[in-house]
Amino acid sequence: MPASPSLDLQGLINRHRIGSLQRRVLLLCLGVVTLDGIDVAMVSHIGPSLISDWGLTKAELGPVVTGGLLGLAIGSLVAGPLADRVGRRKVIIASLVFFGLMSAATALTSDILWFPVLRVLTGFGLGAALPNATTLVSEYAPTRRRSTLRTTRARRRRKAARGHRMTRNDSCRDRPVRAITPSIEA
Repeated sequence: MPASPSLDLQGLINRHRIGSLQRRVLLLCLGVVTLDGIDVAMVSHIGPSLISDWGLTKAELGPVVTGGLLGLAIGSLVAGPLADRVGRRKVIIASLVFFGLMSAATALTSDILWFPVLRVLTGFGLGAALPNATTLVSEYAPTRRRSTLRTTRARRRRKAARGHRMTRNDSCRDRPVRAITPSIEA
C-alpha cells in the first residue's frame, strides 16, 4: 500500500494571505486576553468597596488581590502540557467555562474566607486559557506575520489591563477611558 502524501500545513498557511478562519481565531484569542485584563482591573476596582462594605483591613484584602494572580500562574504552568496531550481548543474551552463558573461563584460569595480561594480558582481557569490562546494564534499565523500578531495581541492585553479603550487603529489616539484602578495605600 503506497504511503499517502503528507500535507505541509505550515507551508500552506505561509503561501496564502490571512483568511477569515485565522481572523476568527485571532479575535477569539483576543477575547480571552481581554477577559484577563478585565479580571485584573476589576479586583483592584472593587477593593475599596470590599474594605468599606465588609469592614476589611487592607492586610485582609491582600489575599483577595493576589489570589487571582497566583491562580493565573498555576493555571499557566499546568495547561501547556495538558493542551499538548488533549488539544488547545479543548483546553481553552474548558478553562473558559471553569473561569466563568468560578467568576460567578466569586460574585455570589459573601465570605472573606472563600473569596480568595475562589479568586485563585478563577485565576487558574484564566491562566489555563492565556498561554494556549497565544500559542494558538502563533500556530494559525503565517511565519512572516507571527511576531506581529503576537506583539499586537500582547500590546492590547497590556492596554486592556490598564483600562485603555481598544481602538481599531492602535495609534496615539488611545486614551484612558477612566481610571479603574484606584490605589490602595497601606
